[in-house]
Parts: sequence; structure tokens; C-alpha cells
Amino acid sequence: MRNQFTTLTSEECDKLLDQLLSPQSPGHTPRVHHRNYTMTLLMLDAGCRVGEVVKLEQDQLIFNNSPVNSLTIFKHQAKNKHERTIPTSARLRDALRKMQAW
Repeated sequence: MRNQFTTLTSEECDKLLDQLLSPQSPGHTPRVHHRNYTMTLLMLDAGCRVGEVVKLEQDQLIFNNSPVNSLTIFKHQAKNKHERTIPTSARLRDALRKMQAW
């Protein structure tokens, strides 16, 4: 029998994201808050694993000075060593755009 996984509801995801941008959130600057928010969006919206997020290169997220419409996780970055391409959500692209401005 396989393990059962519990996932966050949409409401729980929204609360988490709101908290990450909150001035009361741990972190010293709005930039740190937004970085954490963007990394969390990569996991929630794109389905990236923590290890994949930390291995991403800037050119995988920004191409021709714009956020990418789809994100490629290369074999050497993936846990299962299989390359995959994932569409990016509008809110993830907006977060990347804002991060790029900093």
C-alpha cells in the first residue's frame, strides 16, 4: 500500500502566500519576503521540489528580459533524473517580473 499524502487546500495556499508577503513575516526586507514568496510559488504553482528550486539558474526563469512561459527542469536538477517542462502561472510570472526589477 502506498503512502497517503496530505496536500494544502487552495485556502491554505493563499494564507501561506499572504503570510510570506506580510511585514510580520520572518525576514529582514521586502526583497527577502518576495524571494521566499516566489520560491514558494515555484513549488505550489509549478510543482517543483525544494531541491529543484535551489538548483534553478536565472536563465531558466528569465529569457530575453521576460519571465518564461514554461520552465524546464533538466535531468541533473530533477530528483528522478528525468527532464520535464512545466507551464508557469500568471502569478508566478508576475512574481518573477517583480523579482527581476530588484
